[in-house]
Amino acid sequence: MSAIEKAAIPGKLESFQRSGIRRQYGAIAWRRSRSGELKILLITSRERGRWIVPKGWPIKGETPAKVAALEAFEEGGVFGDALSEPIGAYDYLKILRDGSTALCRVVLFGIEVRGTLVNWPERSQRKRSWFTVSEAGRTVSDSQLARVLRSLEANCTVCVDDCKCGRPPWQARPAKKKTVPADPSLESFPVTFPT
Repeated sequence: MSAIEKAAIPGKLESFQRSGIRRQYGAIAWRRSRSGELKILLITSRERGRWIVPKGWPIKGETPAKVAALEAFEEGGVFGDALSEPIGAYDYLKILRDGSTALCRVVLFGIEVRGTLVNWPERSQRKRSWFTVSEAGRTVSDSQLARVLRSLEANCTVCVDDCKCGRPPWQARPAKKKTVPADPSLESFPVTFPT
């Protein structure tokens, strides 16, 4: 069983936390286009302008899913319904501010986007765009992230509505609404977690 498959199994997040690799939490933010097509949000990295997903370091006192939702808000200007269990993971080599490198594992959480902001915290530092799942897999520059996206498409992990594959959709149950403050200087934004 691959690391991605293990990540999609409830309760497996702890294995990532004990691995010794520095961890980050990321968001696979998705929505339906007006034509009904599934779209994935990608953003550019600040330094090199590469297409990536929103991600960031753990925040003390916040769950991994909330951190992923906060990163989607801050970096991509979106908010919505976040799954409490991861849907995938990938590793990459991060260049730190001091020039050193760290191996990081990004644990990914699905977020069904309910709203997109015109102004958001990192608007001046990043671009954002919506891609089909297959386009997103071809567009990201990180090969492991591309594999995760291809796996999501191949395994129908992102099924919603009337999918016939028999797998449960990302948003399988009614969500319980919560408001999560992104930053004391910013307004709260709604994030929901399936119960």
